[in-house]
Amino acid sequence: SLVNVDCHVACRLPSTYGGTHQLHLYTNNVDKEEHMAIVFGPFYSKSLNTFRNDDDENKRRMRGAQSHTSTTPTFAEPPLVRIHSCCFTGETLGSSRCDCAEQLQVAMKKMSVENGIIVYLQQEGRGIGLLDKLYAYNLIDMGHDTLSANIALGHPPDARTYHVAAAILKDFGIEKVRLLTNNPNKIQQLQVDGIDIVERVSMVPESWNSKTHALEDRDEYLVTKVQRMGHVLDIP
Repeated sequence: SLVNVDCHVACRLPSTYGGTHQLHLYTNNVDKEEHMAIVFGPFYSKSLNTFRNDDDENKRRMRGAQSHTSTTPTFAEPPLVRIHSCCFTGETLGSSRCDCAEQLQVAMKKMSVENGIIVYLQQEGRGIGLLDKLYAYNLIDMGHDTLSANIALGHPPDARTYHVAAAILKDFGIEKVRLLTNNPNKIQQLQVDGIDIVERVSMVPESWNSKTHALEDRDEYLVTKVQRMGHVLDIP
């Protein structure tokens, strides 16, 4: 079915990673989640800025809409985009079982010096939810890897979808992107939904670029994604 997204509000957020971005909150007709777009640069949401029947100046300012209808300008090259799935354990609690927090931080740092958008999806645990993600952690400690743990719980290795992400990009008038990812499946799904990936920009863990030893739990997770899930990353 056709995916419809609606941006309800956008607000200014100064960032410790540099610069200021606009945080947009979306709902959609596919799930009940509140997905977000972290926007660096002059990108304008059509659904946010469309004039509504009960609009007045205060209502538009309160939801962060422009005073006039604005459209995203044409850039010399497609913008940098990261489609990022939320990770409570990594991003909030600082878990070293994954590199999710680092990937989000790297994307924000890159986009603080060039235009870009991070579409932040509520797809915890590669789409299986926090409860089953914690079960999966215990299965990993019992000898599974991140792929077989998901399967043991009755899930596919990666249950995420990107239909909503593609619709959010199109709401900003973006259909060609340079994508920050190591995941070929993400590229394929976005292409099916009409997003042209003109360049894949690798995300190499900082620990793999340094002489210091990477954390063991994170290493095992990353190696499994490369060797068993097709992610494109050179193992040191």
